[in-house]
Amino acid sequence: MKLAPPRQGFFEELEYLAVLKELPEYLKPLVEFLYWTGWRLMEGMTLQWSQVDFENGVVTLNAGETKTDAPRQFPFSALPPLEALLKRQREATTALERQYGQVIPSVFHRWGHPIRHFRGAWNAACKRAHLPGRLIHDFRRTAVQ
Repeated sequence: MKLAPPRQGFFEELEYLAVLKELPEYLKPLVEFLYWTGWRLMEGMTLQWSQVDFENGVVTLNAGETKTDAPRQFPFSALPPLEALLKRQREATTALERQYGQVIPSVFHRWGHPIRHFRGAWNAACKRAHLPGRLIHDFRRTAVQ
């Protein structure tokens, strides 16, 4: 059985911005986070506020929360756009918590509920941005460029 060659795709900044513009508002913060960090989709989708340390400027994935089961930290304070994103997301979440009268543990959510599926919205945004067939996983290669 012949194995397919590894994907080579990555996003140029203008391509990323074009797709971001076409996404629904609730998805933009998650996609921005993945673009800046290069983290896996599920790592971003399941990120909780308890893992975000604003005082030290790091986001932490604990042992068992990564594909390799190894803990990992990302120093978001080293990237001003990422730090600003997380602060905006915290403010928006706090406003929703006050409105709903309940704690929202997820960093990235849709009106307080965890984001579960968005492949259709992603594919439609890529198509409208004239970048069909692009994968969210391409951000993993983009972040190391």
